[in-house]
Amino acid sequence: MFLDGISDVRNFGAIARSAEVFGIDGIIVTRKNAAAINEEAIKASAGALLNIPICQATNSTIVLKNLKRMGLTLISCTEKATQSLKETELNIPVVFILGSEGVGISPELVEISDVHISIPQSGQINSLNVSVATGIICYEWYCKSNL
Repeated sequence: MFLDGISDVRNFGAIARSAEVFGIDGIIVTRKNAAAINEEAIKASAGALLNIPICQATNSTIVLKNLKRMGLTLISCTEKATQSLKETELNIPVVFILGSEGVGISPELVEISDVHISIPQSGQINSLNVSVATGIICYEWYCKSNL
């Protein structure tokens, strides 16, 4: 999982908790605008931040391009995407890219992504908190990759 500019420690902790619960191998965070791994984040993660590998990327584009070269599919998760999470092949090596709630995923990271997905919604708000969206994405990945 790659977190692009997630700066809220409670969201970061909740994301780590979902990632750890559903078996995500690790989390890469951007150096710029990244939430700190502090007491509040660890508490929000229910200790998951102590159990899942975290790596900090200085150059997001280079890191993701290298992961792509190694055979991982880069999946940008954004409400602007037209492809549904339900329609997406997830039984392959993937990196989910999630962006901050205010800005979203950086345009250059969206551009290098192989797939762009959204979570189907029917409400009027049409937007989920990034940590809630992560939980849904991780669950769907878990179900499809553990068939």
